[in-house]
Amino acid sequence: MDARPSWNMFAAQLTRLIIGSVISYFTAKLIVRQFDQTTAKKEQTKKKAEKICNVLGIQVQDLDEYEMRIATQLVNPKDCSISWSDVGGYSNLISELRENIIFPLRTSIKSKHFSAPKGVLLHGPPGCGKTMMVKAIAKEAGANFINLEISEMIDKWCDSFLRRRQSRDHEMTAMMKALFLSHWDGFFSESELRVVIIGATNRPKDVDSAILRRMPLRFCIRHPLSQDVNLLEIANHSCGFSCSDLVELCRVAGIIRVRESLKQDQEIKQENYFSEQVEIRPFERSDFLKAIERMNKDNEDMLLNRHDEIELM
Repeated sequence: MDARPSWNMFAAQLTRLIIGSVISYFTAKLIVRQFDQTTAKKEQTKKKAEKICNVLGIQVQDLDEYEMRIATQLVNPKDCSISWSDVGGYSNLISELRENIIFPLRTSIKSKHFSAPKGVLLHGPPGCGKTMMVKAIAKEAGANFINLEISEMIDKWCDSFLRRRQSRDHEMTAMMKALFLSHWDGFFSESELRVVIIGATNRPKDVDSAILRRMPLRFCIRHPLSQDVNLLEIANHSCGFSCSDLVELCRVAGIIRVRESLKQDQEIKQENYFSEQVEIRPFERSDFLKAIERMNKDNEDMLLNRHDEIELM
């Protein structure tokens, strides 16, 4: 009996089976890809992470999916365009930030008594430049900056991850928070590791006490205004001003503030205004009132000129 036909039949069936399996695999993969809405986002995340990690000399193969997402938030200090010159005022605060964070990070002194703090908390009203200060710190310290958003770590429907713990919190949220805190302590188990976690919030009272304990250095970032400035009073004096008028009001008040600061510093000559580092005081009540008076006078002069033109006609 000839076994050759049986062998040919077996080889043909095996070939069909292999081809069918390959086609089924790629078909199933294509179907899953079409139904998975996060596929495109994952690919974009991977490409972005690879680009950033290649610049910093980090092997992307060593990162898992979640670390890859966080890597997309990594900012090279050389690419950061924010510096202290972009932060108006806060000269005393900037000096403290340099002494407590930047100098310990950049110095070669190795001592546990001379090191950057575990964590730093910047708190204050919204729009006062807290995030901008963090970027300026990273740039001057020459440190890689991860602009970490909690939404990159947990589901988008979970909010206020680091808020004060309560009895009604979900069990999963409490477990994640405990794990996060334990890893936070693990970051600093080695004295040579230079990692600083800086948080920014406008609701410091809602932050969990365990988080606050890990952020011993805290700064309140207030509005760059003197205590005599009452914004409600300024609003009453600027009735009828449009949005563009209010922007111009702030600009004129800023010019008046700089002018008064230069007048007080008699050592700076007029030709050296652009080369000297001038200490600018906070906005005062008189700055806004003078700006309002100036703008009202300009409007009155414009109306008088228009009235004269009508009479000439």
